Amino acid sequence: MALADGSQLDLTQGNDVLVSQHDDEVAPGLDLTSFKKYNGDANRWVTGNVLVADTTEPTLSMDLVDTGSVAAVKPVSQQIAGDTSVVAAVNSDFFDMNASNAPVDTNVSSVQGVRSIAPGAHGAITVSPDGATAIQELTGTSSATFGQPSSSHAIAGVNTPNVPSDGLNYYTSAWGTWPLGRMYANAANVHAAWIKDGTVQRTGALPDLGADLALGRGESVLVGSGASAGDAIAGLHAGDPVDVTVGLDKQVSMAAGGGAMLIRDGNIAVQPDTDYKHARMTAGISKDGTRLYLLEVDGNQSDGPGLTLEECAQQLKALGAWNAINLDGGGSATMIARTRGTTAPRIINRPSDGNERAVSNALVFRSSASATTFADARITPAIGGQTRVLQGLTRTWRGSGVAQNGQGLDIAGDFTVSGNAALDSQNGAQAVIRGTRHGSATVTFAAQGAQAKANIDVLGPIDHASVESSVLSLKDRQSTSKVTVTGYDADGYDTVVEPRDITVTGGNGVVNVVPQGDGTFLLSPTTDSGAATLTYTIGNTGVTVQQAVTVGLNSVSVFDFADAASWTSANDRASGSVEPVDGPRSGTQGLRLQYDFTKSTATRGFYAVPPQAKVLDGQPQMLTMWIKGDGSGAWPRIQLLTGDGVTTNINGPNIDWTGWKQVSFPIPEGTSYPLTLQRIRFMEIRSIVEYHGDIAIADLEETVAPDTTAPDNKPVRDPVITTGSSDVNGRPLRIAVMSDAQFVARDPNGPNVGHARRTIREIAAVKPDLMVIDGDFVDEGSKADLEFAKKILDEEVPKNLPYLYVPGNHEAMGDKDISVFERVIGKASTTKDIKNTRVITLDSSDGTLHGQGVAQLRNLEQQLNEAASDSSLSGVVLFTHMPIDDFLPSKNSQLGDRTEAEQLRTLIERFYETSGKSIAMINGHVGAFNATSFDGVSQITNGNSGKGPASTPDNGGFIGWEMLGINPSSGKVGAGSSAAPLARLAWMRSQTNPQIDAGSLKILDGNGKAMKSIALREGSAVDISGSFTQESGERTVPAQWPVSYVYSGDGLAVDDGIDNVQAEHSNPVVRIDSRTGRLTAVRAGTAKLTIAVNGQRTTVDVKVTSRTGGSSDGAAAGGQDGTHDGGTGQGSSSAAGRKNEAHAGRRLPATGADVQDAAVLVVLASAVAVVLIAVRRRL
Repeated sequence: MALADGSQLDLTQGNDVLVSQHDDEVAPGLDLTSFKKYNGDANRWVTGNVLVADTTEPTLSMDLVDTGSVAAVKPVSQQIAGDTSVVAAVNSDFFDMNASNAPVDTNVSSVQGVRSIAPGAHGAITVSPDGATAIQELTGTSSATFGQPSSSHAIAGVNTPNVPSDGLNYYTSAWGTWPLGRMYANAANVHAAWIKDGTVQRTGALPDLGADLALGRGESVLVGSGASAGDAIAGLHAGDPVDVTVGLDKQVSMAAGGGAMLIRDGNIAVQPDTDYKHARMTAGISKDGTRLYLLEVDGNQSDGPGLTLEECAQQLKALGAWNAINLDGGGSATMIARTRGTTAPRIINRPSDGNERAVSNALVFRSSASATTFADARITPAIGGQTRVLQGLTRTWRGSGVAQNGQGLDIAGDFTVSGNAALDSQNGAQAVIRGTRHGSATVTFAAQGAQAKANIDVLGPIDHASVESSVLSLKDRQSTSKVTVTGYDADGYDTVVEPRDITVTGGNGVVNVVPQGDGTFLLSPTTDSGAATLTYTIGNTGVTVQQAVTVGLNSVSVFDFADAASWTSANDRASGSVEPVDGPRSGTQGLRLQYDFTKSTATRGFYAVPPQAKVLDGQPQMLTMWIKGDGSGAWPRIQLLTGDGVTTNINGPNIDWTGWKQVSFPIPEGTSYPLTLQRIRFMEIRSIVEYHGDIAIADLEETVAPDTTAPDNKPVRDPVITTGSSDVNGRPLRIAVMSDAQFVARDPNGPNVGHARRTIREIAAVKPDLMVIDGDFVDEGSKADLEFAKKILDEEVPKNLPYLYVPGNHEAMGDKDISVFERVIGKASTTKDIKNTRVITLDSSDGTLHGQGVAQLRNLEQQLNEAASDSSLSGVVLFTHMPIDDFLPSKNSQLGDRTEAEQLRTLIERFYETSGKSIAMINGHVGAFNATSFDGVSQITNGNSGKGPASTPDNGGFIGWEMLGINPSSGKVGAGSSAAPLARLAWMRSQTNPQIDAGSLKILDGNGKAMKSIALREGSAVDISGSFTQESGERTVPAQWPVSYVYSGDGLAVDDGIDNVQAEHSNPVVRIDSRTGRLTAVRAGTAKLTIAVNGQRTTVDVKVTSRTGGSSDGAAAGGQDGTHDGGTGQGSSSAAGRKNEAHAGRRLPATGADVQDAAVLVVLASAVAVVLIAVRRRL
């Protein structure tokens, strides 16, 4: 946002990284910037807001307001209520909280005059009578003349809660009713004189000040305390004249008081300190007095714990402040503004109390520009921030006017649309716009001779949809919830789908569903207990998303620990014991755990093991347990076996408390029921701490909702992972990726070492251009582990194969940082350019990218900027061990700092959007293979290359590696919305390569039986799939996404849903849809069907007979010989590998881009033959 002088407000300073900001106009001369950044010097996130006032703007003024009484408090929003000229406000002075509530510094209102003067010199934001704005110190010059003979006596303070040890204070009717006696209770020799119109009405001592003060116009109280001042007042009598003069040492028409001066004449005026856990409200003024900066910093937030005063001063100085002051912060910090085009002020910041605090006074900004005279037109989406629309769906836009002071006006006008969208309807103030094809569009609102334009991003057709919670539990009949449906195109671009485009079914008798104007649905229960499944259907696209809704929650005891003596313990890299102990309440039992976490710096765990595993009742939403904490920071987890056979953990908060406390362990959405509780775990993952723990646990309960059926939402299978056909091995740049072998040097012949060596040998055999080990190659990160890893790499990696080793969390477990890894292996973060592609690796070994300092994040920003401007580079591949998001329900393996994760995502999206170059993110750590996309960016998760997987085989839980195939010539896709749908696939695709037991690959029918041959009639079809085993038959893996498999064979055409692929002779015998496994007979003849996975293959013969001899019911019949016959129907459905046509992998309709036929020669990886195919590709 440009300021009045054309400059930009720059919130970056020092070691700041991942900076984002949003700018708004408020009124002429007043602008608002909201920001978020990671401060590398302070090692914490900083979020906040800055109001910038142009003090030369003639229509903008400042003033001080309060509740009407000095000694009273109200929230800022109430102090400005009803004053329509106020366009922004912030809290101002510190106050005598929980006592008189009076401000403690000096404050002057331009309308009401002096409100308070504090003893001594105090800083304030001031406006002089000639309009000059300054931040300066003010000193009171007030005095009272009385006595015989008459003499002048200095007044220390006016309407102040500060009681002088020996001096006079003066209180006027502005003070309010707070009894002065409470403030003077501990003062000596207190005497007071009540004055009206310059004459003493009565006198009194401390007891006479005990009642509520009730002063009328012209009335005041002069209070003396201490030896001389008290005696002076004691000498007054009724009828004595008193002449009081109230004044300051500088001429000001307005003063908003504050605390310490932060900057004085360009120099920082406060010392560094460590007290940062507070919200702040500060103010700074430029040297020439033309710019006033009101800096608010959030506090006590996960993404904004606060700043020290010295850090605030540094930020204000970076903005351009010459003098600066600290205003009241903490829970008092409040910033309110009515942004341009809106109609009412709103709270801009996040008060650290959780809500707006009542404060003594506020600094307000008023605009004298007209609030009714039309100045401009404005257009905004009806759902905040939603400027995207999916092809074929709609977005509502609203038109309005803007008054001269920025106030929003209700006006009528006309809407027009150009580009790739169309106007469905309009009513003068609102229009419904429909996206017609992928690309950009412009919507224009014209009114009263003015025009406002807005850009619309028309996404591709909807690929799949989601709701925030696929299982929504409402506590009781009085509970309600709003639900938003989000739609995604095939490149992961997302946007809210408006209720207009959605049909909702289900919920009868359990919940009512009502569309709302904000783009949500309001769900209201109609029963005290029950469950239902809602289905949201998106237009006529065929895309649906289901949501299970339950009403009512009950608590059920799991363990009461009456059998605590029967519990045992287990551990990893630790030792300890368990014994019975008293629980948190009289008569209850618990279990005491004492353990030693000093035996290793690797991940340590101590576990309480019940006498037998416990199957939990129903479908619990969370578990609760009492923990007697020791403040050690240990991480409590509960180990569960899920209904699909996966061992997982649910997490509680780190134990940062002492004494008994009940804590919750939420059960992640998508968890498969029933659940079996196996053990209670206490973990230490911080390598930098060692200690002895002593805690207790008691009363473990589950919160159970009514049973419900899991929503039938098909998994999203991103096509960046190849299935059916693959050209990965034929692309110019190939990067092999392995991760998570997790072996230890003390077991050099263990299975994980064997898997790691086998993986490297498989990679070496296909001769990639680069190999990347994406973390957790070793398990404990000791020097011995890392040296053994280096030995394996030296022995197994060919000299002509370069490799990069990205550290994971296990690489850092052997020491208190990553230094051992860097000494033995090399740099923890690197940059390498290869074949017009930049490869960047980052260190996430401590669970974040900033944990080892911000240098690598600053370098990442620099490397992306260079890649954007370097014409020789067409794309970037970014490797980190930990992903932005963990696709498994537990979410245990994603970047731990969620603010960092979102800012990193924004940085990546911004690079893709502005540079027009491709970028992808590759990770490990999760323990399973997967791929997703966000805003045109592929995010690929490599599974384990040694350690046992963390998910089921059909959900990526297998051992293997993957090959990235990159076409550098396809990396430049165009900035903005110009990239064609799925352009990312032309640049990069991935082929997963699971380890396979020799001879175990089979082609299966729809019933899971191995096939030797297939017999079909013309027009009939049969569903097939594949499977193989790993680790000598221990694990059976379906040959379905995310396994990469290749179909090939004589007389076969392969359709992978991305390109239209046909045999070159255009007359295949059979055609297979590689997404669904549907094999369709095209014409009479014979064919061979081969499936290949990671170098292994198997083939079946296919015979198609002509359509004679009547019809068939279409069932595929098979005998003991494995021969299958198909009739003229559609065949049976395969549960394994079958894909809902409405979801990911569905072929995209034409988007208007140029289409070209081209013959290309593709060598199918590990296939039997070279097949010449014709590809009809959208360019």
